[in-house]
Amino acid sequence: MPTTPFVLLAAFFASKGSPAFASWLEGHPSFGPAIRDWRRNRVIPAKAKVLACSMMALSWGLLFFVGAAGMVLAISGVFLAGVASYLLTRPSY
Repeated sequence: MPTTPFVLLAAFFASKGSPAFASWLEGHPSFGPAIRDWRRNRVIPAKAKVLACSMMALSWGLLFFVGAAGMVLAISGVFLAGVASYLLTRPSY
């Protein structure tokens, strides 16, 4: 699974429950820029989109090659395609 949506969710919920944790997350060298860009302009960097979509495709491919059940492939495929389409429809810089 891609990290970007989870980092954004963590930032959202942290800002509601723990201002100290939210501040730490925003100041983090890896996560901070993505969170600030999302809050200011609702943008996701193109590099993050490519990485997220690649990892989702790799994850689904791994499920396929290990012989996961058809229902698992279908449900995970729909979910991953939904997340990918959301990411790809958000603006980049």
